[in-house]
Amino acid sequence: MAAVAVAAAFAAAAAVAPALAQDAGAIKSEEQAVFSNQLFDGRGLDVPWILTRERPTGSAQAAGAGPAATTGTPEQPEPSLDRLSASDLSGYSPQVLMLQSRLNAVRPPGVPPIELTGRLDYQTLAFPGAILGDDLQILSDRLKRIEALAKNEAVPDSPGDGQGPSWDAALRKAREALQAFNRLALQARAPGRIDRRLLLDLSRRQKEAERWSSIAWIEGDKLRLRVESRFMTPDLLATLESLPEPEAAKQGYLRAGKARQRLIKSIESDDARELGELTSASWRSRFQEARRTLGSCQRRELVLDRSLRLYAAIPYALAEIENARTAPRRWLDGIALRWFPHSRRAEDAGTRRQRRRELEAAFLLIAREASTAFARGS
Repeated sequence: MAAVAVAAAFAAAAAVAPALAQDAGAIKSEEQAVFSNQLFDGRGLDVPWILTRERPTGSAQAAGAGPAATTGTPEQPEPSLDRLSASDLSGYSPQVLMLQSRLNAVRPPGVPPIELTGRLDYQTLAFPGAILGDDLQILSDRLKRIEALAKNEAVPDSPGDGQGPSWDAALRKAREALQAFNRLALQARAPGRIDRRLLLDLSRRQKEAERWSSIAWIEGDKLRLRVESRFMTPDLLATLESLPEPEAAKQGYLRAGKARQRLIKSIESDDARELGELTSASWRSRFQEARRTLGSCQRRELVLDRSLRLYAAIPYALAEIENARTAPRRWLDGIALRWFPHSRRAEDAGTRRQRRRELEAAFLLIAREASTAFARGS
């Protein structure tokens, strides 16, 4: 554990200050549309807590948009079939052309793009099914990895806690809704069958699949948060106490850890509220609000997930360096730096000192983060 933590901290130390500054800052408004749709993956979050199968680089999917991008945002409504009017059902329609273009922008790898004809056809109406299928595969992989992580950390699942179905049940219902969508879309192979009723039925099936996918995602997120909530282990606290840092700095570091625990509790609360909305009889009227809550959770998890690795790794890394700073080594390093500055030993000693300065700066930055989003409990 300590060796992994040291390696992770050394790799991140050079960029830790700007990373933490970004964590504490406000998220740009143009990024909110992206984060509110990242329901199933953590694209761009280079941390071990986000467990996903990312789409390959260079795919037609918009960078960072995530596989749920077809669901749109409150600011930009989704390219939904039920938004098409009667005038869009026959002949050329700019609205249909926009729908085809936006669906192409998030098409899964290996799926041929829709021909931009501006006319409704089977390929256009069936295309959301291909996207949903890829979403569910990504989600299934993510849930399996969370389950494996929880087993490795000996964190039990609680599928029968009364707050909603387990992810297995939710995922199965999402797949059933997808199969119903795909069967219904087959009617569009006969152009005469494309009417307003078919569009509404397809839209309902699509939203049903998205609903159960979101429920499965939340169920997995609940377990992932239970794993993450254990980051302040007795071993970490003992390592922190052993550091030769000022007592005030170590107390600040402890407060920063408790602030992260409060943030986890806040996300858990939002997960529970959203799960209640999505499993209620009136879920259709609450669907957009539930998605906004998911987006809020995702934005805060962006801050949380980036910081937990650093928070847990830095004390171990500092302790590793401190334990290696024996009196003979310090004496020999001092001689090398003063009298043989171009020697290999002097270079190694300089590197070690630089690493320690970087880690101490990161440690103090976290200890002093009283003004950041963590300390505010947001």
